[in-house]
Amino acid sequence: MSTLQQLIQLEKWPEIISFLKTPNASVQVYTPSMRDKNLPLHHACERLAPDNVILELLRLYEDATWTKGKDGNLPLHIAVCNNLSVDVIEAFIRTFPHSLDQVNDAGYTPRDFNHDDLFACQTLNRPTMCWIQLIDDEEREDDYECRLNTLQSQIDVSLEQLSASSTNFDDMIARLQIVEEKISEFQLDDPPVNCDERVEALRARADETIKKMDVRMSRLEDDARAEMAKEYMAKAALRAGQGALMKRLTRTAAEAEILCRDVEEVKVRVQVEKALNESARKMVGGMQKGGALEL
Repeated sequence: MSTLQQLIQLEKWPEIISFLKTPNASVQVYTPSMRDKNLPLHHACERLAPDNVILELLRLYEDATWTKGKDGNLPLHIAVCNNLSVDVIEAFIRTFPHSLDQVNDAGYTPRDFNHDDLFACQTLNRPTMCWIQLIDDEEREDDYECRLNTLQSQIDVSLEQLSASSTNFDDMIARLQIVEEKISEFQLDDPPVNCDERVEALRARADETIKKMDVRMSRLEDDARAEMAKEYMAKAALRAGQGALMKRLTRTAAEAEILCRDVEEVKVRVQVEKALNESARKMVGGMQKGGALEL
């Protein structure tokens, strides 16, 4: 038995947290027990370990959620049987949604076991495809958020560059004014250089640079608004899809309830018919015995 397995059997939870931070933990978290083929995550669920211990074992080895141990049980089977917290159950489902439909050696899925917590029951009863769609939607939203943050960072950098360019332009204009003042001090009839034309050329070049930066900023703002519009539309579509799905699930649940009532009525009718047939057979048997006695 490994060190980690021994600590779990002794329920040394603080020592386990410390051990999981060591290099040896990365090997022992996916080493099954030779006795019952359970991984440390299975044993932690059996021993009712605290949530932080179970979630840390899950973080270090997520493949444990679809690894069957003793009696063909997944960690989710054990967690539901032992009434572990809804946080642990949801973490297992998010890591491996199809575990909701996996059967153990006795032919039971995690949904077939009872849990004392109402929210845990609702978590288990949510269809597997709903979980898969929810996880995909959340990953898509995270991707949109990341792209939007990147675009916002680019806009901030461009604004800083524009601010620096404006400062440089103002400084350049101030220097040109100083040059003009110094040139005007010289009383020369034929100046060797036409300073006015050069100053105008510099101003025209500066104006062109500012226009280009304005165009660039406008494009960045348009891109940001377009990205935000896409994100808004995607979230709206997601909310609409979830609403339609919930209506469909509600309708399916109602139809299933009606079907169950119909099945119960059919069972009652069958039992009544069986009872009537049995009574009829007994009456016929009694009449036959009476006739035989008279003969």
